[in-house]
Amino acid sequence: MTWSYANHTNSQFTTAGPFEFSIFNFVVHGLEAPFDSLSWEAYREARYMATLKAAMTAARGTDGSLVSETARWLSNVDVVHGDLDAIRIEMIRRITALRASGK
Repeated sequence: MTWSYANHTNSQFTTAGPFEFSIFNFVVHGLEAPFDSLSWEAYREARYMATLKAAMTAARGTDGSLVSETARWLSNVDVVHGDLDAIRIEMIRRITALRASGK
């Protein structure tokens, strides 16, 4: 994802803090390794959510109970105070199960 490093616009409207860091960057060069930004975290979680919803749509005709249970789980997920790593792992588990039920 080269763009994640290369979008340095140096505009007063997009530069955050004293570093060469644009609010549009997903990752930032660190001393030892790159580190991700809140933008990257949001993008990653949104991609998993979109994939989960697509898997639910695809599985509607094959395993309605799994789709219904996943919909209930989603309605109770606390993305503000919850453990995003645990939520992401659960989304992956459900995506895998929904895709397997559609075969």
